[in-house]
Amino acid sequence: MNAGSESDFCRQSQSSSSSLAWGAEVRVEDVRAWWWPIKLPLVSGGNNAAVVTNEREIYGEVEVEGDGDHAGRRKWLLRGIKARAQPGRLLAILGPSGSGKTTLLNVMAGRVEHGSSMGLLTRLGVEGGVLYNDIALAPQEVVGYVLQHDHLLPHLTVRETLRYAGYLRLPPSLTRQRKLQIVEEVIMELGLKDCANRRVGGDGAHGISGGERRRVSIGIQASHAPRVLFLDEPTSGLDSYTANKLVSTLADLAHQGRTIVCTIHQPRSDIFQLFDDVMLLSKGHQVYYGPAQSMLDYFQRLGYVCPTHTNPADYALDLIAIDLRSPEVERASYKRLAKLTAQYRDAQQQQLQQQRDLLDPGTAQAAHSKEARDHIFNQMKQQHVNVVVQMLVLVARAFKNIVRDKMVIMVRLIEALLMGVCVGGIFYQMDTDNVASLRSRSAALYAIVSLQPYLIMLATIVQYESELKVFSREYFDNMVGVVPYFMSMLLTSLPFSAVLPSVFCAIVYWMAGLRPEWEAFLWFLLIMTVMQYVGEALGYSCIALIRSFGPASLAGNSFATFWTVTAGFLLNPISFPIYLRYIGYTSPFQYAYAALAVVEYKDNEYDCPYPPENPLCLYFDGNYILSQQNLIFDTLRPNLLIVGAMAIGFRIIALLILVLFKRKP
Repeated sequence: MNAGSESDFCRQSQSSSSSLAWGAEVRVEDVRAWWWPIKLPLVSGGNNAAVVTNEREIYGEVEVEGDGDHAGRRKWLLRGIKARAQPGRLLAILGPSGSGKTTLLNVMAGRVEHGSSMGLLTRLGVEGGVLYNDIALAPQEVVGYVLQHDHLLPHLTVRETLRYAGYLRLPPSLTRQRKLQIVEEVIMELGLKDCANRRVGGDGAHGISGGERRRVSIGIQASHAPRVLFLDEPTSGLDSYTANKLVSTLADLAHQGRTIVCTIHQPRSDIFQLFDDVMLLSKGHQVYYGPAQSMLDYFQRLGYVCPTHTNPADYALDLIAIDLRSPEVERASYKRLAKLTAQYRDAQQQQLQQQRDLLDPGTAQAAHSKEARDHIFNQMKQQHVNVVVQMLVLVARAFKNIVRDKMVIMVRLIEALLMGVCVGGIFYQMDTDNVASLRSRSAALYAIVSLQPYLIMLATIVQYESELKVFSREYFDNMVGVVPYFMSMLLTSLPFSAVLPSVFCAIVYWMAGLRPEWEAFLWFLLIMTVMQYVGEALGYSCIALIRSFGPASLAGNSFATFWTVTAGFLLNPISFPIYLRYIGYTSPFQYAYAALAVVEYKDNEYDCPYPPENPLCLYFDGNYILSQQNLIFDTLRPNLLIVGAMAIGFRIIALLILVLFKRKP
């Protein structure tokens, strides 16, 4: 490929008058993928179990590596896949569950790195070539990928969702008016005009239908004019009518010159008729690839005749599926599948000889030309939206989504009110003229400093569980970076982080009868606001690492409980085992409690019911009470600075987790 054609390749996707650019041919050359090591147990059934396992190994699904009953086994996910997806045609990848459909789609879309990547327990290996218009490049820049599940912000309208996607994906060289025009073209092409001003919904919020949500997900990927559009199970969860309508839309888009590839589990006959090309996979092997209308003729030539009035897709999938009803039937299924695979491989070789090799020497030279790849990459980099624009767009989008979520705002406001009333009611107007009431003040301060941040942590985990799924999708689509997203998350939370502690503190402080001075109240409010940030930061860290509410909240609960116990109020640190004694220094509750105690007791004289010269009046001296607290620091500044440093530190930890542990949605 010469330099001129390389420039055209990028320029078409940037300046096409259509919102979806012309398609690109995708060539898959001998792609292989595997997991290693895994522990595959033998199938139950006595001697037959060894026969079936042998059949798996002969067929190539499993290769044993090592000795003994617990030998590591390499499980093949894909074996020598060769195909091409062409512009103007809709290619459907069909196969039973576990056949490798999504793995192949991810490899074609560049969402799985070639070579070997280590996981916690297994290693994923990928080999082979994927070319886009005869160029070997990282395809994330030129493809759109629609996930099986829709991850969208529920309180934005369809038009707003697509506009924000356009601001993040379209080249900065385009004017704002042109970007809005492209979004309107996408809305019209995908049939979203009637619901364009309705909220997307989801996560318990009322909104558009499932089919319309799927079209919005397609529109997000279509907004940047991708050369190829990949879709993973686009009809999953949709009723038959909606599924047919969606695939019909995909077929129309493909016939306008786009390249569209989708996986689909078990399509109805009317949906199957919409496919131009079909690839059948089973246990990682190709069983058929070619025109959809020629599939039954191909199997008929092999001696497998589809009965009349039978869905061609159902017949083909039944033919290549592994029947597990008994070891004998399973063994027969593997043998039939091995035969079909070998027959297709022979037919494929003949076809390639008649046409040409998928990767001839001239193409290989152009594909692996460093100059060609660098030229394209440089053009792509020039079209990226800078981090400042990303952050501004994300802040505007997140703030609009949060403000419209009236239910969450009301719940968090009511939580602050109720918690303030409950704690304030328990410690209502504590006396100042008896020792027991003075001790209750310390208990009140500790309850305040430990309960409210804990609830804030849980609320943060709930809120950002769904939002992180949106971030993961956008990150792997090269729409946003980690730092712009994280900064936007912090900025949008600032107003709520200031208001909610104010509501809680205004109630609990005066109800409990704490030090009746405005300066003391303002210090109290500042400390609790910083602890709000600590609770949020801990929630960020837990959900960023685990990405699921149950385990993330369990991790947060564990940290909070541990810090509560080791903070020194419930138990004297001297009584701790030596290996736990110094861990209490990591507890933010310890320093926040110390700061509140300084605000409450420092230079404060309580009402001693005895004559001033009575030694018992010492117990009513705030400085004496403070000296008995076993505090690490008995002044305000170091405690407040440490709590503030922890609020910042936990946020940095959350940022590092997002950077180091990137999770695909």
